Parts: sequence; C-alpha cells; structure tokens
Amino acid sequence: MRGVKNSMKYAIVIFLIISLIPLPVSKASSSYITLNFPNGGETLIAGEYYTIKWEISEDFPFSSAYINLYYSIDGGKNYTFIDCISAVFIGEPGYTWKVPNVISKNCKIKVTLVSKCSGTFIQSYGSDESDGNFSITYDQLYFAKDGDIKLWLQDAESTLIHTPGKYALYPYATPAGEKLAFAQVDKEDGEILWNTSEIWIADYEVGSLSKITVNDVPDVEPAISPDGKKVVFVREEGGYSHLYLAEWIYVPITHNYALHITQLTSGNHQDREPCFSPDGRHVVFSSNRNGKFQLYTIDIENPDDVLNALPAVPPYTTRNQRNPDWSPDGKWFACNMEYGGKSDIYIADAWGPINTRRVFQITSTPQYEIFPSWRPDGKALAYVVMEDIPDGHSFELWKMKLSIDDSVSMIGSEMLTYLGWKPWGEIFTLGDPCWRKLEGLRIIQSELKGRVGNYVDMSIQAVGGIPPYTWEMHGTLPDGLHFVNGRIYGTPTEAVKERHIKINVTDSIGLHTIKDFVITIRPEHDLELLTTGDFLPPAVAYNSYSAYVEFRGGLAPYKINIASAIYGKNLPSGLQVSNATSGDWVTVHLYSHDGMPPGNYRVKVEVTDAFGNVSAGFYWLNVINISYWNIRDIFGKEFIVGVEGLPEYPLDTLKGWLTVKIEARGIEQTLTINDIYTVHQTTGGVFHTLVLPYPENFDAWKSVFNPGESTIMGNITVTFFIDGNKATATHEFSIHRYMFRRDRGFKFGNFGTDGISWENFVDFFGDWECCFFGDVHLPRPIPYSIWSFGKGRMSEAMCFGMCMTSNNIAEDYARTCFEEYPNLPHAEERNSDLCQPDEALDEYIEKQHWWQISMEFIRRCAMEVTWNYGEWAKEVVDDVEDYVDDLESGKNPEPLIICMRGKRQQQFNIC
Repeated sequence: MRGVKNSMKYAIVIFLIISLIPLPVSKASSSYITLNFPNGGETLIAGEYYTIKWEISEDFPFSSAYINLYYSIDGGKNYTFIDCISAVFIGEPGYTWKVPNVISKNCKIKVTLVSKCSGTFIQSYGSDESDGNFSITYDQLYFAKDGDIKLWLQDAESTLIHTPGKYALYPYATPAGEKLAFAQVDKEDGEILWNTSEIWIADYEVGSLSKITVNDVPDVEPAISPDGKKVVFVREEGGYSHLYLAEWIYVPITHNYALHITQLTSGNHQDREPCFSPDGRHVVFSSNRNGKFQLYTIDIENPDDVLNALPAVPPYTTRNQRNPDWSPDGKWFACNMEYGGKSDIYIADAWGPINTRRVFQITSTPQYEIFPSWRPDGKALAYVVMEDIPDGHSFELWKMKLSIDDSVSMIGSEMLTYLGWKPWGEIFTLGDPCWRKLEGLRIIQSELKGRVGNYVDMSIQAVGGIPPYTWEMHGTLPDGLHFVNGRIYGTPTEAVKERHIKINVTDSIGLHTIKDFVITIRPEHDLELLTTGDFLPPAVAYNSYSAYVEFRGGLAPYKINIASAIYGKNLPSGLQVSNATSGDWVTVHLYSHDGMPPGNYRVKVEVTDAFGNVSAGFYWLNVINISYWNIRDIFGKEFIVGVEGLPEYPLDTLKGWLTVKIEARGIEQTLTINDIYTVHQTTGGVFHTLVLPYPENFDAWKSVFNPGESTIMGNITVTFFIDGNKATATHEFSIHRYMFRRDRGFKFGNFGTDGISWENFVDFFGDWECCFFGDVHLPRPIPYSIWSFGKGRMSEAMCFGMCMTSNNIAEDYARTCFEEYPNLPHAEERNSDLCQPDEALDEYIEKQHWWQISMEFIRRCAMEVTWNYGEWAKEVVDDVEDYVDDLESGKNPEPLIICMRGKRQQQFNIC
C-alpha cells in the first residue's frame, strides 16, 4: 500500500508541474488565433524591433485570455519562449519584439491562445505558427571612408577592404553579402589617379579577390546582380560615360565560365549610378541624356528600350535625380534630388503606369543629403549628409527609419559615424553606402599588422552561423607569431611586406567560410638617413672620386636613385652609383673613375624600401678646378687665382674653407687670401676669384734660380675643406725671375714713355714668352690670339693685354702658329741671334720687319673678328690699316699694342 500511495503522490506532483508549463497547441487542432506577421519570406534584422501581429476569431467564447509567444531558428523543431501577454480583442493586436542577435534563414514565430500565463489547469484555445520560414540576419552597411571599404556591423565600424597605395570606393554587394563589387584606383602622393580606376569583385564564399576590368580609362560605380553573376558599371570615355555589362557566361567547350563585357548604353551624355532590381532583370540609373539628370530603367536583355523611372513632369524634371536605389521588395525607388544648392531624399513608386507613380519627399533640410540605400527589410534608409565647412565639405553617415503604408514618411533618424571631409572642388569619394543583410557565416576583416620586436595580439572576428566556431589556418606566419582559435599573437622577429594566409572557420552546424588575409610586419626600424650634413666630400675636376651615404632600416629589396636637386641642372657627367646591403644597413656609393667637370652640384640621394617608404638626403657636391691666374701681370700689386666649383656661401665663410699653396724646388709657401669675390655664373656654378698678395709670397724662391735660368716650374694648389673632408686642385705653375724686380710698373714707348732696352725687357719678361694678362691659357703669340678671337676659341668675356717678345714676333715663330702642329712657346728653342743686348725694343721690332711678315695676317683676322662680332671690332681694323699705311710710307711708327676688353664693353683698345 505504501508503494501505491507513493506512486499516486508522485503522479500528482508530476501532473501539477506539467500544468504549470504553457504548452503550445498543434495547428491541426481547432484554433481561435491566426498569426499574420511574420508569416514566411520576411527578413528581420537582428537587434531591431518588429511587431508580431495576429488576430483572434470573433466567435471566441471568452472575454479574457492570454497570448504566449515563441520563436524558432530551426524551422519549428524547437521553440524559445518570448513572453506572455493579455489578449486584445479589438483593433489589430500585436507585440513589439526585439529580434535576438542570431542569424538563421529557418525562423518561425508561434502564438498560443491560453487561459492564463502561469499556474495550474491552463486551458489552451489554439495556436498558430508562421506558414513558412523567415530570416533573421544582421544588417551590414558597406561604405567608403579613408580610401577603404568599411563595414558598419552591430553598431561598430570595421575595415573590409584595405590595399596600401590604392583607393577603394563605390561598394555594392549582393543581397546577402556573398560578393562585393567595388572600384579601386591608384593613389600617388595623396592624389587619386582616376584613369587607373578598375572594377574588382571580392567573393566571401571562396575568399577570393579579382579584377574584372583592365584598361586605361576610368571604370567606376559598379552594381552586382542579386545572383552575383553580372556586374553593370560605368565607363568614362571622351568626356561622356556609359553603362557596360560584365557577365560570366558558361562555355560548353571548356566547361567553364568566361567573362564577357558588352556596352549597354551610348550617346553624347552621362549615364551614371546603376542599380539592379531585386529580380536582377532591370537596372535603374541616372542620366542627363535629356538635359537634367533623371532616373531611367532598362531591361539588360533589351538595353535599347530606355524608360523613365519617375513621372516626367515638374517639379521633378527641373531637378537632378541622382543615386537611385531599388527597394528589396521591388516596390520603391529611393534617390536624392538636387535643386537650389541643396539635395533631399525622395522615395517613389517603382511600379504602375509612369504618370501615376507617387513621389514622396522624405527630408527637407539645409544640408546636402545624398546616396540613399535601403535596409534589407525595407524599413529604413542609410544616407550621407554633406555640410559646407570653411575649407570644404564634411560627410556623415546617417540612417532613418521609415513608415511605409499608403504613403511614406520618416519616423526618426540618427547619425552612425563621421566619414571625414574633402576640400572645395574635390570629387566626392566618401560614403556611397550599400545596406545588405548578412546570411550564413562571415569573417570580418581585421588589420593584421605589427612591428618586429613588439608584441601583437590580433583577433579575427566571425559573425553569423551558430557558435561555437572551429578555426583553421593555411599558410605560414612570420617568425615569432602563433595562431590559436582565430587569434594571432606573439612577438614577431621577421619583417614581411605581404604574407598571405587563409583562415577557415566552421560553425556548429557545418556552415563554413574562408578568407584570405595579408599580414604586414614592419621592420624594427623604419628607413632613415644616417649621413647628415650639407656636403658630400668635395672632388677635384677630372680626377677619380668616391663618397658614401648611409641609410638604416626598412625592408629589402631597396631601390636606389640619385638625381639633381636643382631644377634645370643635371648631375655632373661621369658620376655613378652603386649600393651594398648588410642586414638593414644600406650603403650608397657615389663614384667616378674618370672624374667630373667642375661645378657646384646639388645631389639628391634617395632610397626606397619594399614598403614604398622613401628616405632621401640632399647634399652639395663641389667639384673644384683652378681655372686661371694672372701672376705675370706687371701692373698690379696683387695677383688673382680663379677657381670653379666652390659653394655659393657667404664670402667670409668661404674664405675660411680655402688654402692656397705654391710649391717649387722643394719649397712650399702658403699664400694669404686677402679677398674673394664672384666673377660670373658658369655652367657649373659661380666662378670665384681669390685675391692674394704679390710679390712677397715669392721671396722664398729668390735665391734658387740657377745662372742664366729665368723660370722655375712648380705647382699651385687650392684646397677646399668642408665637414672634415677636403679636395686639393693642383695646376702647373711657373715662377719667373721678373717676379722679384723692384722697378715694377714701367711701360713701353707707345704708352707715352721712352722705349725700354732689350736687356730690361728680357730681364723682366724673359726672352721667349708672350704674356696675356688674365688669359686662362698658356702664352700664345699675338697673331694666333687674334685668329682665335675670330674663330670664337677665346673666352668672349675675358680681358686681354698682349705684349710682344722676341721670339713671338720673329718671322719663323709667327708662322708656326698656323702650321698643322704649331710649336707652343715652351717648346720653341731660344734663338739668341734674333736679338742684341744693347738694342731697344722698338729698334728690334723694326729690325725684324715684323710688319712685313704678319701685319697682313693681323688685318685678315681682325676683319674676321668684325664679321663675327659686328661694329665694335671695326676700330681695331681701322687702326691696323693706319699702322700698315704708316709703315709702308716710311713714317716708322712705334710698335702697335692691341688690348681687348670684355664683350660687355664691346670694344678693342688700341694702346
């Protein structure tokens, strides 16, 4: 008996427990309740609020009851309790339900009409569930920002497409986000190169990224069909733009799909901003083919038939209709209309006779509202708000909720995120929102970046499906990193620019997706210049050269480049470059085997690493050369040395960087620089003149002349010191006995003084030289010099004075200047028979009958000078003619000395 009593007691308890649980009623039984929404085929957004709607039969016999609400994500196999509420018998009863954060295409709602929510003896009056499955999905909002394609998902912004050196824009996805079309252009120094714009497709089912157009014209604004097999895009050519269709067509021979591109529209107008209909058969777009931009539709199977999308009546025909978006149910167009310096959002019927279609203005604000995009449930719009700011336009991403019934209106709006700003006049590249649902399983892009030596922890996010997730990685991580359950972490020891890996994730019911990731690990040190200062080691003209510039950091391989940093001026000929790399050290070697021409050069040494990072040094390269000196000038108390290739620095500073020395017969003397000045600009830079004391600097050699010796050969050197480096230019230099005379400054007879004796002349000049004051060349005889003027072989801006000596005006020597291989002065043997020690110079000249030998040649050369240089040379021709006439008439004139001033003074002087 005790066992029976216990069994009855347990049965009563179990009965009471079961009675406390509200049990759903099978639809096969009689029911007083019918579910109206959601009833199958709808899309609900996770986290959003929707009204579950039902109705109760009018013949329900009771005045009070309760409603139990349940949802299922597995097609009705299992239900989760939502709430129990009092039943309402009038009007349209409903329950506001916040959709759970799950993703499923097999969702149902069940409503049960019961006598009470809890307690014992609950009576059920029937139930109903969705006739078919509906979907719960996340909404994913694609948009363009900072040159990337971003994703707004679960109230957070993440990066979906990021390519260094590229600019991604115009995102457009399939309804469930399996594929994403976008345009990508090159970016150089912050500037978008529109002619490089091409269309790309990201396939998130297989984890691929592919380019579908390749040409040198801009391809922009892609729209991908709902089935992902077609893409309509805009191609800009010749100032116009048209729609093109790219589609994958099955080829039986190859048993594969081939991409085929055809032109859909043509004409002298702009066709822009295409958007597919939900069934993928039609495209709505904006075009100015009739003046203002209006919306048109085409059937992609018959694109020649172009139809207006909105009524062609005012005020719509007076406004630019832009950026159309077709609603998910196919019933509505959203667009923005521009007029009066503003833009507002409009929604219009997408069905019915064209003239009966209704158009509703949704916004009316001072801001510029553009780029509307439907939420996948058709209950909201995303759009961009553009506002004028002092330097340009600011951009914000907003969303608005809609009330759509017999009319359309906005319930409310809110800002999602700030997009950035653009300066006045720049093409809009921000926004372009595309609102889609997220079905199945997706991996969200994460930035997988780090630096050698720094700990990183990068988590990869999966959304959708049913957790828990199983993770797999295919590929090799950079050294020092590890992968566990969607997490990459560690301290990297290897720098890589792009290491590709694939991440595969599978949910608890077998859904899976795979995505390609790029890992970038920057080196421990960024590329930097180590060689500081303003100057490279200086060089000597036409001598070998070597210098090094050091860099550190970055990632190999490195690209080396040298260039002139002065606009319009080249680097010196002969300068070459090579480089050596050791770890992250880069040594750039600048060298020249055969030397470089003189000049003051500005050299840019640039290194670019594998990341595209650039580091550059700018240096002065001074290639020096001794150009001239006038130590034989008997009329001054100082002599000058001309130097090319010195830097253009303050002259007092430059003086401290220079040392001048003369060496001969084992004696070296450092010369004091009294002054320095610039002469004129040359092809290599400024020409500097050093002023040095004279003759005191030469006293050290006064006593080293051998008997009968008039000249000692030595070297003059100019050393340029800068930043611890130096260059020494050397030139052969002759020291003459006349440098030590005390009676300096006497003149020849034709300068108004008595003629000097031959002995004094020889003692002062030497008896075998011709002296050109200021000439950069070795001494030359007068006839050759005048001939050189005529041929343009002498510097036109030099100042020359010419003195004739015994050998120079002798008949045989004068003629050697015009032989094929003339003898230069130092190569001519001394002929003592040509002169007598007691003769005066003028007597000697007359004795040698110089005028009979060479005057005709001087006259001919002077005429050539006249032909080349014009009227300013006629004076010397006239004076030579007069001189010849005097000689021929026996007037015995004094010797003729010809001096030439610079071209700027444009004259000869007859002394």
